[in-house]
Amino acid sequence: TLERLAQASLSTNRILTLTCQFQGAVTWSTLGSRLTLYDGETTVPWQFVDTPQGNACQIRTLAPVGGDQLRAVLEPGVCSTDMRYSPSAVQIDRLLPVTPEFRFSEAGTRTPSFGQPEIRLEFTQDVDLRLAAGCVTCEPPVAFTVAPFRQRWWGSGFILRGDFAIGRNYTVTIAPQLRSVEGHALNREVRRTVFIGSRAPATRIAVPGRYLAPEGALIVPVLAVNTPEIISSLAPVLPQNLVQLAMREAEQYSNWYSYGEDDREGDAAEELTGRAIMRTNRLATVRDQEQRLALRLRDHLPPEGAKGVFLLRVAAEKTTSQRRLVCLSDIGLAARQEAEALQVWTTALRAGRAAPGCEVSLYGRNNALLDTAVTDEAGLARLAFDPANDQPFLLVAQNPADGDMTFLPLTDATEVESPVKTIRDYLAPAACEAYLFTERDLYRHGEKAFVQALL
Repeated sequence: TLERLAQASLSTNRILTLTCQFQGAVTWSTLGSRLTLYDGETTVPWQFVDTPQGNACQIRTLAPVGGDQLRAVLEPGVCSTDMRYSPSAVQIDRLLPVTPEFRFSEAGTRTPSFGQPEIRLEFTQDVDLRLAAGCVTCEPPVAFTVAPFRQRWWGSGFILRGDFAIGRNYTVTIAPQLRSVEGHALNREVRRTVFIGSRAPATRIAVPGRYLAPEGALIVPVLAVNTPEIISSLAPVLPQNLVQLAMREAEQYSNWYSYGEDDREGDAAEELTGRAIMRTNRLATVRDQEQRLALRLRDHLPPEGAKGVFLLRVAAEKTTSQRRLVCLSDIGLAARQEAEALQVWTTALRAGRAAPGCEVSLYGRNNALLDTAVTDEAGLARLAFDPANDQPFLLVAQNPADGDMTFLPLTDATEVESPVKTIRDYLAPAACEAYLFTERDLYRHGEKAFVQALL
């Protein structure tokens, strides 16, 4: 079913862009052969804007629309990619108003669980953001920044971000001098009063990273808002399950969950880990204010401690669980990727020297074990793979002497790059600058670094 067909924008040379939205996801080729646009008696050719996806798109006329109305005729037979919907069976014949006016559409707010509240201002055409900050005032006064806003195909405008007080009304005034990117002026003052709502309950692991020294404090900072307690759990991960969990963490899979036969949502991680140790952490109940918890991982470990890879999970009522793979390991793992192999070295981090005798394994994205090796006295090993058939994804190192284990995802996030910028934009009179560089980026403990300099 066609839910929306309306003007999105009209350029100064009267090229019209329409927003088109259906009830479900569309096979867009079936729309292209069934939608006809008429300017009076003249057929107006059109094309999709970018590649349409899902249930909404934009289309743009390939010729100017001279009249103040456009007739749109949609023949039956538009199909959906969702099998729940049958092809459209009724012809739609509509007259769409065509107006060059740049108009304000609506105002709304969003209060994220963490960060500054936002006021969203939506217009019928894209806004010239160079003018936005100077054309908007707020009462009571609040310093704000301006950011562009687009809600898929059917809305655009800008967002005001600032220290807006939760639970308070603000009146936003937009000056008539504001213009669209097509050059149309607003030509009227707009005033809207909006209310800043409360934050939704949420939890968040407050810092990036995953590697902790086993003999350290093992503290993980966690943020929470509008929840009286956090349920935390820590579960050991087996090496053969690391790929599955790392793929989820890298957002290569759609979600973390599985569904049982009784249609109840279950945590797929529970099937890939050992027994989890859980703790309940009480928080101060201060409405709409961030609470910081220093989560002690030692409280989730046996008294003698433990090494290896663990899945940390923090959750609270009415929130989305947060997960992080955490390595409590003394093994430093690095690799240099070549065309058909990985040169791997392991380091004992606490001692600052090579870690021989570590078992290193290379896994593909499909969880296939591509190669294994044991590091030599220098902590080196070489793992081969077939670039035509293999997709290396994860490197795992284990020390059989003490059960220590760590891993390294072979993704852009763990890749080391050389800095691009080498000099400042300018130097003061009589000043000079030296550019120091080495012959490569990574070194093992004990290796010599050869440094050169340009003055």
